[in-house]
Amino acid sequence: MPGMLLPTGASFARYTVEASLGGGGMGHVYRAFDTQLERRVALKILHVDAKAGKEGAARAAILREARAAAALNHVNAVTVFEVGEHEGVPFLAMELVTGASLRNIIGRPDVPLGRKLRWLLGIAEALSAAHAAGIVHLDVKPENVIVRVDDVVKVLDFGIARRRTIDPETFLPAEAGDHDLAMLQTVNNAGGAIVGTPRYMAPEQVGGSTLDGRTDQFAWGAVAYELLSGQSPWPPGEDLYALLSAIVRTKPAPLRSLRSDVPESVAAIVERALSKPREDRFGSMAEVAAAMGAAMAELSPSSLMSAVRSDLLSLPMASSTAPTLGADDVNAVTVEAAAIEVSARVSDPGRVSGPPSVRVAEGPATQRSGEVVPEREAVGERRARAGFWRAAQLLMVAAAASAAVWFFLTRGRPSEVASGETIANGCSEKAQRTYSSGTRALRNGDWQQARKHFQETVTADPECAAAHARLVVIGYWTDPPSRTRDELRRATDLREGLSERDRDLLHCYESVLWKAPPDEREFAACLDALSEARPRDAELAYIASDFSESPARMRELAQRALDIDPQYSDAWQGLAVALSLEEKETEALDALQKCVDKTVTSLDCLAQRALLQRRMGQCTELEGTARIWMTRSPQATGAHYTLASALAAQGRPRALVEEALVARWAHLAGSSDAREEPLEHAALDALFGDLTGARERAQELFERSKGAADADERINAALWLLDLAVELGATEAAGALAEDLWNRKAAWDSASRHKGFNAKGATFEPQLLRVLSIAKRMAGEAIAKEQKRWIASVQAVSAPGAEGLWVLGSAIPAETPEAAAEAVRSMPASIVSSWSWTAKLPGLVTFAYAGRALLLAGRTDDAVRLLRRATAACAALEDPVLHTQAHLWLGQALAKKGEREAACAAFSVVTARWGQAAESLSARAAADESKALGCAP
Repeated sequence: MPGMLLPTGASFARYTVEASLGGGGMGHVYRAFDTQLERRVALKILHVDAKAGKEGAARAAILREARAAAALNHVNAVTVFEVGEHEGVPFLAMELVTGASLRNIIGRPDVPLGRKLRWLLGIAEALSAAHAAGIVHLDVKPENVIVRVDDVVKVLDFGIARRRTIDPETFLPAEAGDHDLAMLQTVNNAGGAIVGTPRYMAPEQVGGSTLDGRTDQFAWGAVAYELLSGQSPWPPGEDLYALLSAIVRTKPAPLRSLRSDVPESVAAIVERALSKPREDRFGSMAEVAAAMGAAMAELSPSSLMSAVRSDLLSLPMASSTAPTLGADDVNAVTVEAAAIEVSARVSDPGRVSGPPSVRVAEGPATQRSGEVVPEREAVGERRARAGFWRAAQLLMVAAAASAAVWFFLTRGRPSEVASGETIANGCSEKAQRTYSSGTRALRNGDWQQARKHFQETVTADPECAAAHARLVVIGYWTDPPSRTRDELRRATDLREGLSERDRDLLHCYESVLWKAPPDEREFAACLDALSEARPRDAELAYIASDFSESPARMRELAQRALDIDPQYSDAWQGLAVALSLEEKETEALDALQKCVDKTVTSLDCLAQRALLQRRMGQCTELEGTARIWMTRSPQATGAHYTLASALAAQGRPRALVEEALVARWAHLAGSSDAREEPLEHAALDALFGDLTGARERAQELFERSKGAADADERINAALWLLDLAVELGATEAAGALAEDLWNRKAAWDSASRHKGFNAKGATFEPQLLRVLSIAKRMAGEAIAKEQKRWIASVQAVSAPGAEGLWVLGSAIPAETPEAAAEAVRSMPASIVSSWSWTAKLPGLVTFAYAGRALLLAGRTDDAVRLLRRATAACAALEDPVLHTQAHLWLGQALAKKGEREAACAAFSVVTARWGQAAESLSARAAADESKALGCAP
């Protein structure tokens, strides 16, 4: 069998050969009929040269191809059905794709621009999916792309694809010079093989350097340039040296100089993809696809309509995995629309919605009542029936094309939802496009970009209810409550334009946005019930996991979301949170790394990894995460803050920490988040010893925040004022402010202290009680009564856990040994036996108060354990006052244990930060205790 072509009608395993589709270096491809599943396939049979001793290598090669292709589940990549061996010969059965090779389409003047852009977007998305699976194609070229009969592009032939064990988008420096070119030319002249097709190689491929996903991006750029302009970006001819030299050194002619109808935005994308240095290209194919999608959004509706037409059968046809085939080849092949699919750009591009499968061909054309029919007669019979089938196909393809237009404009609706409804029903065409971009960004874990797209959607169409609903989901975490309530009110007013699913979801949010106080327990129960009612909705599973009381339930729901959509970024994040709550922090970091690898555009997973690393005290690793985050999204303000936090935690100079924040502040300018900048200035002042300056900034902010619709800014500024006043010994001023706030707080929006990422807001009332105790503005009995009242009110509407309630309600206000001893009597045992509860509380060092309470109560060993965890956290910039005070408390606990050197080290942190601030009570105490221990100055 090796080296011999199988005749028509031959059996191979369970397949019956119908026709030869062509051969390549690895094997031969046949159109075959699967007699067990009754479907046609492309059957690739490997050439095995046993005499040459190459059988093992050949098997390895085909398995590599099969595993690479089988790892993909994307509408624009060929599907592998089976990999196996028959009588010692390896084979794989793949989806049979009938259509036109892109090579036969290039140069045709009658193909509309919009259609070409759709194809290029499909290729980019297929490669993005491959890269997310760890696969680099390495031979992207027009011959390896087929435009199917329903106008969907398919990327073929992963024959030299390579699976990587690291992120395929990671930058690996590469340069190619004369020596590299000479070596390649010599190898080629000596009869060696060039890996890839020279005309579509990237410079690093020419130079023999390590390859990554941007190598495919360069090839995509060459294909795009050729498809749009009708000519290669490199000189024509067979001179290999001239070709490779041009790839490495020569910049192609501007695309628009050849075709002025190509939009400038598209030309810029293609030209950037063709950049010689890899670092000048896009960071990933996902970014290329996003840029192409944005460019296509600028096309007129008529251009989009012309992107799907029913004239594809007039093009020369080809079949999957075959070399370029001419019209005569396809005449001998029954054209079968086995599964008409529509390439809808939805939040999960790997799923396709559209008309049901259509079969227009019968069983094996070469069999008749169990007898083998001579090939000439079989072909004659097929041709005699061709007119009937061709007419039927034209009708069906026309119907499919009409359906495709509708699905393309509405972005299709998958049966399983990754990140919310993907159709904005009743919205304008422009709103549809920006809404689709928003759902894609939401699924990919870039909430900042998603919010921007949804805001653009409601600007384009204020009546677009679905976009208002998405802004409620995002706004609950990121926006002031008043703004999120406005979005909820608007979405509710437009509820007739919402799906039943979104109406039910918004009903859940009413529990926390329209109730006073917000009922978080009811909210969680509502989400859990909604998720159970729609078990194949990934977003509902993720949101329910986010608010579940039980870590096990959180993990179950997050895993359900991932089972539905393995590339759903927020679900990976939810799984990591659940694992960290179960004290499986290493596994949580592994889950976040998988997210970053699978969804290269995910910012949420990078943010969650940064949060976990801050809590674990991995401050050097935190800096690395910040820099990766900045590389993937230079304008992500969280990335710049994370870098500043990492630098501050490592004790780097103020100028360096401030420089990282300057970039953040520049991006915040003009946005609603700009209100964070003044507090970050105050944090810098406090961290580097200017406590008086920090207090003055906080006072200015507090005065400006009076009368604001949302209490967040006032609460945050007030908490800074209270912390700094107590630290500076201004007890009377602190007590007066706390008493005034205590008397006014009932008139404020209660949601401000429970919503989203407002970490300090959740500690507001306990902190007031603490300061009232210090200043003796409230008697001990009254404070105890208010503590119990606060705990009961929180228990009624939320579920922070027994540990969280104890820390917030009992440990924070405990300022004396007696109060601490009383608090410790009601302390859950898990406070000292587990770390899981620390992940449930807002802020990274809030549990430092638990350590202080244990220290005051005489539980020194337990205090040291908690305070070491608190001081190790990379939170010096986030909460410089508490983080520095925690070092003082740790030094005091270590001194009691007789651990002199460790105590001196803890005290030195306090004196180094605040030693120049004469008013600092903590610095004074640290200096006194250091002197008593005989610590080195």
